[in-house]
Amino acid sequence: MPLEKAIEEGRFAFGRNATSRQMGPPPHAMPLASASVAVAELFELAFALPSAVPVRRPTASEWVEALSTLQQELRTCTASPAHKYHRDLGAACPWCAIESAGGPDFFLSVVAAVRAATSFDLDQIRDEILGISPPAATTRLPTGSLSHIQPNERPPDIWRRAALRASQATAALAVLIVLGTCAGRILETPGFWSAVVLGVLSMYLLVWSNESNERALLEDKVREADEELTSLAVQWSNECSATAERFQTCLIGLQGLLTRHMGFDNARRHELKQLETDLPERQLHHHLEGCHIHGAILLGIGDGLKETLRSWGIETAADVVEASVARVPGFGKTRIGTLGAWKDEMSSKFSFNQSEGVDPQDIAAVNQKYSRRRQEVERLLTVGPSELRGIKITADQQRARLAATMITLQTQLAQAKADLTAMS
Repeated sequence: MPLEKAIEEGRFAFGRNATSRQMGPPPHAMPLASASVAVAELFELAFALPSAVPVRRPTASEWVEALSTLQQELRTCTASPAHKYHRDLGAACPWCAIESAGGPDFFLSVVAAVRAATSFDLDQIRDEILGISPPAATTRLPTGSLSHIQPNERPPDIWRRAALRASQATAALAVLIVLGTCAGRILETPGFWSAVVLGVLSMYLLVWSNESNERALLEDKVREADEELTSLAVQWSNECSATAERFQTCLIGLQGLLTRHMGFDNARRHELKQLETDLPERQLHHHLEGCHIHGAILLGIGDGLKETLRSWGIETAADVVEASVARVPGFGKTRIGTLGAWKDEMSSKFSFNQSEGVDPQDIAAVNQKYSRRRQEVERLLTVGPSELRGIKITADQQRARLAATMITLQTQLAQAKADLTAMS
C-alpha cells in the first residue's frame, strides 16, 4: 500500500506491533531497538494509531532533545570509523552485522582517506612478532638433585612403639623368672615354661608385625608417588604440545595478516584499474539507477505494489534482479516479466560515454573499503606481539608449577626408596 496509507493505519514496520498488522522491516534494516530507548519510544508514539496512544504525538522540541542526547551517546566502531551506533550495544556494531549478513554499506558516501595518519609501523611490528621466541618444544621432564637423599637416621614412630613394647615384655619376663626362682616350686611347674615360650614368641611376632606394617607403608608410598609422577609426566607432555601449538597457530595467523597488509596496495590498484575496465557496465548501472520505478508506467503494477517493491529495497531499474523480485510478496512470473521488459527498455536508451571516466563515488568506495580493511588488520597486528608473549608467559608459569610439583614428588619417592632399601 502507499506509504501515506500505511502511516494512516498505524502500520509501522519497525514497531512493537508490526507483526500483528502484517508488517515487517525490509531486509538488512537496522532494528529500532538499536537506537536509544528514548528515541525508539518517540518513534512508537509518532507512528502508532491515535486510538492506541492516549497521549499526544511527540513535539519537535522533544525530537531535538532525544536526538541530541543520542548523538552524545554514540560510539565509534573499532572496525570502521565511519560506523557510529549507541553505546549500550557495546562492541557489537549493528552496521558491521548488516554488512556481514550480505547487506549494503550505508556509509559509501562518507569519503575516507586511503590510510589515515597513524603511528603504525609495519616493519617494526613484523620484526617484533618474528623476534618473539616460542615456548620450548622439548618434552624432557624436569629433575631435581637427589644426591643428598639418605635413609632416615631415627626410626619412625612405629619402630619406637615396637621397641618400647618389646622392652616392657622383656622386663616383665625377667620379673617372672626372678619371682619363679625365689619361689622354687614355680620353676617346677610345666605351665610356667610354656608361658615363657609363648611370651618370647609373642614378643618376636610383635616386632615382625610392626616391621611388616612399616614396609607395607613405605611400599604404598613408593607406588603412589610413582603413579602421580606418571600422571604428571603425561600432563607435562600435553602442556608442552598444547602451548607450542597455540603459539604456532597465533604466529601463523599474524604472518597471514602481515602478508595481507602488504598486498592491500596492489589489490586496491587492481580494483581501481578494474573500474576503468568495467566502465561501460558501471555507466549502464548508474544509468539504470536513475530510472525510478515509481515514475514508470507498468502494466499490472500500481502504486501499492511499487511501494511494496520500495520496502524491499527495489526502487530503480538497477535493483530489478529476478531472484530479488521473486522474494517480494505479490510478484509472480507475469509481474517479474513486466519489470524485466521495462529494465531492458531502459537499458536500450543507454549510450556509453568514453570521456566521462570513472565515477568519483566508485573510486571513493574502493578507497574506503581498503582503508577499513587496513585499519582492522593493523589493529590485529598491533596486539599480536602481546598475544604471543601472553601465550609464552602462561606456558612458562604453568610449566614452573608442574616442575615444582614433580621435583617435590621425586624427592619424596627417592626418600621412600632409600628408607625401604635400609630395611632390607
